Amino acid sequence: MDRLNTPIVKRAATNRQSLPSSMVRCGLALFFIFLGTWLLNQYTFPFYDTISWNLRDACSLLNGIVFVVIAFVAGRSTQLFTSRRFIVISFVCALVPLGFLAPALLFGAPACVIVSALCGAVARGFVYVAVGLACVDVSLSAIGIVLISAMIASYCIQIPCSCISFSAGVTLQSLIVPFTLLVIAKPILNRGVSTREEINVKDAQISQPPSFISLASQVFVCMLVFRFMFGIGLTFGESDRAPVWTWYEAIAFAALGIYVLQTFRLHKKLDTDVLFRIACLCVLAGLLLIPSSSILPSGTANALLLSGSDIFELVSWYILIAIGSRNRLYAVSVFSWGTAMKSFGVVMGAFAGRLFNGNSDSVLIGPSQQLLLACIALGFAAYIMYLSGHHSFNGIIDRIKPVAKVLPAMLDADFDGCCQIIERRFGLTPRECDVFLLLAHGRNGRYIQEHLVISYNTVKTHVSHVYDKLGIHSQQDLINLVEEERSSAQ
Repeated sequence: MDRLNTPIVKRAATNRQSLPSSMVRCGLALFFIFLGTWLLNQYTFPFYDTISWNLRDACSLLNGIVFVVIAFVAGRSTQLFTSRRFIVISFVCALVPLGFLAPALLFGAPACVIVSALCGAVARGFVYVAVGLACVDVSLSAIGIVLISAMIASYCIQIPCSCISFSAGVTLQSLIVPFTLLVIAKPILNRGVSTREEINVKDAQISQPPSFISLASQVFVCMLVFRFMFGIGLTFGESDRAPVWTWYEAIAFAALGIYVLQTFRLHKKLDTDVLFRIACLCVLAGLLLIPSSSILPSGTANALLLSGSDIFELVSWYILIAIGSRNRLYAVSVFSWGTAMKSFGVVMGAFAGRLFNGNSDSVLIGPSQQLLLACIALGFAAYIMYLSGHHSFNGIIDRIKPVAKVLPAMLDADFDGCCQIIERRFGLTPRECDVFLLLAHGRNGRYIQEHLVISYNTVKTHVSHVYDKLGIHSQQDLINLVEEERSSAQ
C-alpha cells in the first residue's frame, strides 16, 4: 500500500488526470488563435487601413523583428525567457492595446490606432509562442487531434462572425488575445522547474546537436514559403484592401475531414508529410488558376491558396510542438523563429499579391504579371519536388532528441590511451583530437573555447566533424564510445 503512495506514483496519476484538461485548454487556445487570425484579416487590418495603408505591413514587420531578437536571445540563454516570465510579459503586451482601443474606435484618433496596432502585433506574437509552450505538455498522438479539431471549429464559427459589425469584429479580435492567455496561463505558471537551470543551451547546441534545428532548416523555410502564399491569397483581387473571403473554408474543411476519417479508420497518428502534400496541391492549383480568375467563380484561386496555407499551418504547429516537447530547453526559441518567419512571409506575399491586381478593377493580369506568376509557380513546384525527395517532416521530428545531462566518464590511467586509439582509428586531425579529448573528459563548449583559444562557431565546426567521423550524435555517445573501448581492452 505504501508503494502506491510514493511521490512518483502520485505525480503519474495527477498527470493522467490533468491530460484531458490540458487537451481542452490547448484546443481552446488554438481555436482562438485560428479564429483571431481570420478576424485580424477580415476586420482589424482593414480598420488600420483607414489610418495608413502601410500600417498592417508595419505590424507584421515589427512582429517579425521582435521575435527574431527573442529567438536569438533565447537560443543563447534560457534564463531571460522562462515560461513563467514569458506569460507575464505576454499579459502586459496584451493589455496595452486594449487601453488604446476604445479611443481608436470611438474617435478614430490616429495616434491611438497606431499604438494599438503596433502593440497588438507584438502581443499576438507573444500569445502564439505562449500557446506553443502550453501545447508541449500534450502528447503528440493527442495534439494532432486537438489541432485539427480547433481549426475545423474555427471554420464553423467564421460563418456567424462574418455577419457582425465592423467595430464588433475589431473588438472581438482584440479581446481574444488576453482571453487566450487566461486559458493557458495556469498550467504554465504551475509548471515546475525544468532542466533549464542545469543545462547551458549554448553548450547543449555544441555537445548535443540532434536536439536542435537551425534557422536554415526546411521547417522554417517552408513556413516562410507557405505564409508567402497566404499573403498572395489575402491580397489578390482585394477590394478596398479587404481580402476576398468566399468559400475557402469548405475546401480546407473537406480536405481535413477526409484525412481525419482516413486516419481514424487506419488507427494512425498525424502524418505531417501527407498533410504537406495536400497543402502543396491546393497552393499550386491556386497559383495556376489566378490567370483564369475572370472565368471562374469569384475567389476560387484565393480559396485554394488560403486552404493550402491553412493546412500547412496545422503541419507547422505540429512540428514546432513536437520539437518543443522533445527539447523544452529550446522551445521559446523555436516558436519565436516560427512566428518571425510567418510574419516575414505574409508581408512578402501580400506585396506580391498586390502586384497581380494592377491599377484597374479588372481581374485580368497583364503579360508581365503572368510572367511573374509563372516564375512563382515554377519556383514553388521545384521547391516542393526537391523537398519531397530529400526531406521528410516526420523524419525531422523523429531525429530530434531530448536534451540530457552528460554523465561523466571514470577517468583513470587507461582513459587517455583509449582516446588515442580511437583518434588514430577514425583519422582525426590534431585539432579534432584536442576537441575529442576535452569532450571525452566531459568539458563543455565554453571550456573548450577558452582552453583552445578558438571561437564558438569554430568549436561547433570541430565537434560536428568529430561526430561525423565517429558516427555518433552527442557528447554522451562519445563518452560511451571511449568507455566501450576501455572495456574491450580490459
